[in-house]
Amino acid sequence: IYIPWSVSEIQDKAFFRCNNIESIEVDILNPEYHSCCNCLVETGEQTLIHTSKNCIIPYDGCVTAIGDYAFVGSEWLTEIYVPLGVEKIGDSAFSNCPNLTSIKISGTVEKIAYNAFDWNNNVTIYGYNQSAAQDYARSRSIPFVQLEYQNGQWNLDSDGLWYYLGIEGELVSNVIVQDSKGWCFIENDGYMEKDVWVFRFPNWNYYN
Repeated sequence: IYIPWSVSEIQDKAFFRCNNIESIEVDILNPEYHSCCNCLVETGEQTLIHTSKNCIIPYDGCVTAIGDYAFVGSEWLTEIYVPLGVEKIGDSAFSNCPNLTSIKISGTVEKIAYNAFDWNNNVTIYGYNQSAAQDYARSRSIPFVQLEYQNGQWNLDSDGLWYYLGIEGELVSNVIVQDSKGWCFIENDGYMEKDVWVFRFPNWNYYN
């Protein structure tokens, strides 16, 4: 799908049941929408409104809400991570995704619509203790696995290099993630030397 610069409004369900979209591209001059990580994002509202195959929810801070019906009916979707910075998951956002088995929800999510995961019989929610994800899973009798807080943070090794462990303890590389200080870009090898420039959304900063 290509969205030209002149498109100023895309209504709910505009791409409903269009589940075989390979990619989404938006003209860079469009003031209302942009594409990121194969997702269509309403720029001003910071809302992800539609997806394509093999997309990921952006890590760069441009998305604070998963819109209504954003992933509905996505047969290709098997697992997904809702990253730090996302605060809301909308109505039927992940409904009727028959192959969805795992969704990891970060601690920044504060509101999940009641029917966000309807018609998913095999899904397990991964999240943190006393989080919106845990409360939601309990209210809907969805299996829940608790994640530990010690992962998903910056660490300093014996050589003075900063590295980032993801939510499962894996070494994360070549992505943009968020820690308690802000958004940071991680080098390809997963490590970041001190005294370098790094990207903290939305600005570059000198890291020491």
